[in-house]
Amino acid sequence: MTTKFEKQFSGGFSILAHYTWSKMTDAFFNTNGYSSSAWNGIGGQWHRNWAHGLSDANHTHRLVATVVYQLPFGNTLKGAAKTLLAGWQVNAIAVFETGVPSTIFNGDTTSFDYMGDVPIRTCDGNMGSGTFFKYFDTSCFVNPAADPNTGVAVSRGNAGRNIITLPGINNWDASIFKKFILTESKQLEFRMETFNTFNHAQWDSVNTTDDTGTNPFSTFGRINGGRPGRHVQFALKFIF
Repeated sequence: MTTKFEKQFSGGFSILAHYTWSKMTDAFFNTNGYSSSAWNGIGGQWHRNWAHGLSDANHTHRLVATVVYQLPFGNTLKGAAKTLLAGWQVNAIAVFETGVPSTIFNGDTTSFDYMGDVPIRTCDGNMGSGTFFKYFDTSCFVNPAADPNTGVAVSRGNAGRNIITLPGINNWDASIFKKFILTESKQLEFRMETFNTFNHAQWDSVNTTDDTGTNPFSTFGRINGGRPGRHVQFALKFIF
């Protein structure tokens, strides 16, 4: 489902918003498609149905809104004052998006059938809004027991593909523009742009490999990466 809202108000103010609600599922997400040489981590080429789940490209919700405001002050001035104060424009872009799904892997033992090292899932695991050290409920996943002689799992886990949703996007970009009219065909444009304007921490990856049984320093379930912080840039553009 897609919806769009667009409105131009008086005084140089306008807003455009677009919302998408969607669901995408597949058995393998890769430019090579699904073939005997393609590896998806669960089931291999022999059990494609084990790998069916949310696509790596799935984003349930996505909202993008833009605001443009042509500042009204300075238009009645004259001379240098009008040149400096009139004609400024403020813009903002907000993006809110559900994170991509991810698969939980068994990092302690090797699958006995080599068809995907996944744990046993005992509960949902998604927490909606987890913490830095525990983004999802790690207690919902238990790795299959291993044969003491070989270290190979004696059974296969039942956790499916892409069952945990990773952090999404909550981002604001803003800018301010000003055009200086030099001649009928020449303009000078000043731009100041900020990306992630509020310097909001936005995580983008989580450790989803459960090696807690063999690694005393395991970071299973923890955030291990983030998107860039605030970035500010200035530009001067000559248009002719």
